[in-house]
Amino acid sequence: AMRRELLKANPFSGIEAPEAPADRDRVLTDAELAEIWTAAGTLGAPFGPFVQLLCLTLQRREQVAGLRWSELSEDLSLWTLPAERAKNSRAHLVHLAPAARTILAGLTRIEGCDLVFPTSPRNEPAPKDGQARRLASISGYSAMKRRLDAAIAKARAKAGKTPTELPDWRLHDFRRTGVTRLAELGVPPHVA
Repeated sequence: AMRRELLKANPFSGIEAPEAPADRDRVLTDAELAEIWTAAGTLGAPFGPFVQLLCLTLQRREQVAGLRWSELSEDLSLWTLPAERAKNSRAHLVHLAPAARTILAGLTRIEGCDLVFPTSPRNEPAPKDGQARRLASISGYSAMKRRLDAAIAKARAKAGKTPTELPDWRLHDFRRTGVTRLAELGVPPHVA
C-alpha cells in the first residue's frame, strides 16, 4: 500500500511479529483411534467415511476431501493423486487397503459428479426447476469435528470414562500417528 502511495506510513511498524506456533507432536493411541473410528461411523456420509478414509490413507485432509472417482482404479485398489492436487506438485500413488476399498465401494455415486465426497456449497440457494444441484468437495471441517467430538464424548460418557472429551486432537494427527506407528514397525522413513 505504501509502494502504491495508498498509505504514508506502515501501520505495522514497530509491532513485533507473533511467535510461530509450536510444532504439534500429538500421536493418537490405538484406543483413541478406535474411538474416533467408531464415532465417525455415526456421522453418516460424506463425513463419516471421509474421516475413516483419512485414518486409513494418512493423506492430507484437502486431498481426501477433493478425491475424485476418476483418480481411482476400477477395482478401487489404487488412488492416483494428480500433481496439481499434491503438496509437492508431483503425482502420488496411494495403494488402498481392503478396508479403504470397502468404504469407497459403499459410497453412493452421483451421476455427473466426479467427487467422491460431494456436498452442496453452504448458503447455496435451492436449484430452480430443471437445474442441477451444484456440488463441491466437502468443507466445514470445524463443524464436522465438533459433531465427531460430541459423538466421542457421548460414547465415553456412556462407557463411564472420564474425561468424556478426547484430549486435544486434530485430523492431521492421523498422519503423524501413522508415520509413528510405521516407524515402530521398522518401516524406513522414506517409505513411511
